[in-house]
Amino acid sequence: MGKWIAFVQIERFYIKAQRPPLWSGSRPLVVVHDGQVIEACRGAQAEGVNTGMPLQQVRCLCPQAQILTFSPDDCWPLYQQIWDIVAAHSPVVEPIDFHQGFADVSKVVTDSHQATQWRNEVNKQIQQHTESEPSVGIGPNRFIARVAAVHNAVVGEEDAREFLAPIPLSDIDWLGSKLRDTLQRLGLTTLGQVVEVGKNMILQQAGPLGGQLYDWIKGTDNCVVQALYPPAEEEVRQVFDIEENQEVIIQVLGELCEQLADKLQDSGSQPRQITLRLETDTGSRTQTQQYSRPLKDAGQLYQRAQRLLEDLGQGQPLSSIELVVSDLQPIQPHQMDLWSSHQRRTVEQAIEAARSRYGMRAVSRASEFEGKRRFAQMILGVDRRFSW
Repeated sequence: MGKWIAFVQIERFYIKAQRPPLWSGSRPLVVVHDGQVIEACRGAQAEGVNTGMPLQQVRCLCPQAQILTFSPDDCWPLYQQIWDIVAAHSPVVEPIDFHQGFADVSKVVTDSHQATQWRNEVNKQIQQHTESEPSVGIGPNRFIARVAAVHNAVVGEEDAREFLAPIPLSDIDWLGSKLRDTLQRLGLTTLGQVVEVGKNMILQQAGPLGGQLYDWIKGTDNCVVQALYPPAEEEVRQVFDIEENQEVIIQVLGELCEQLADKLQDSGSQPRQITLRLETDTGSRTQTQQYSRPLKDAGQLYQRAQRLLEDLGQGQPLSSIELVVSDLQPIQPHQMDLWSSHQRRTVEQAIEAARSRYGMRAVSRASEFEGKRRFAQMILGVDRRFSW
């Protein structure tokens, strides 16, 4: 059974996610991040504003544009809506950005007809539920699926070479301008022309990236779709024999945060999303919050969980409480400090005391020496032994 990979891309995702509620469309909208455009509405594009353009140039071309600064927190609700829909139709989903990602639909699609039905259904549901503009492409591997999405096409393995041959290199913006420029200097403007000149020539002129592109066009793409959505989660729960009061609830909440922190430490991960579920005799209430930075310890978990508890309303006895953390990120390694803040202050005071008594040159820091050799000579001495 062949592979069927889908690529889903949402047009003007950031405009949709971040546009002001009262925006009437009278002013063009431009979303920027780190001083560069990441998305522009049609009105701004008509004025010459393009992705990657510096903000200063935007103000010159389209002075009436309303500038929106990219905010991850504003994007999460729409992101979850879209990828929940894709995940409902595919067992393996891998978002690669807020607005685009892959899905391995090989277990639910067996031929081009079913693939077309899958594409149409996902396209329709995304439009209905989010009012967004999706582009969906399906092919036998990730590369072909991504190219197919530009044309909203379904490409079977037997049709891939014929489909790819006339595609302009300029349509594949994720390749990078350096590789495209190199190929264009060779007179290559389409994917079919890249294959015609042979892999050895491409490797010589464009290096490994060119060779990778050649393999992709020929259908060799060993990258698999990873199951990254819905995100992995950890949860803890406490059921009460009798409905407990607020004081007990807050104490239990702290204990649950400690349990979660231990689980996360064992798995080597940190969450960016936290959900609190409360059960009462009248039903359940749930509050979820997404964060742009991971929560690092039990203290941060408890602080955020308390805020969610306040948002849900306090004072009503509960029958159970459940805390769930998700969007788990691997813990990033960091350089450990040899000194605590107290120890550092003690050392600084000792240095100052020695200098005030014996002179400024009595104690020197390694950073004060010009080079490693001078520092090593002073430490080791001529006979390579300690000279202090």
